[in-house]
Amino acid sequence: MTDALDSVMKQTYKKLKVIVVNYGFTNNTKEIVKRYSAKYIEVMNQGLAMAINKGIKISQADYFIVLSADDILAPSYVKKPLGDVNQ
Repeated sequence: MTDALDSVMKQTYKKLKVIVVNYGFTNNTKEIVKRYSAKYIEVMNQGLAMAINKGIKISQADYFIVLSADDILAPSYVKKPLGDVNQ
């Protein structure tokens, strides 16, 4: 998970809201998230779809990216498509 969060924090586009939704893991996710500028939410034992929907609802954003704990983004992953949208 730290690699995934690190890749988000290294984005060249900086106006990001990061929300981590824990949907049933009983590990140290909450402690890891505290080290980042991210919001932490628990949606325990309600499944992946419910967790994603909860994160989207809380974000109140026009755009969002769903990442799993083992995903890693390239540094310009967010900026490239938003550059086209914002022109």
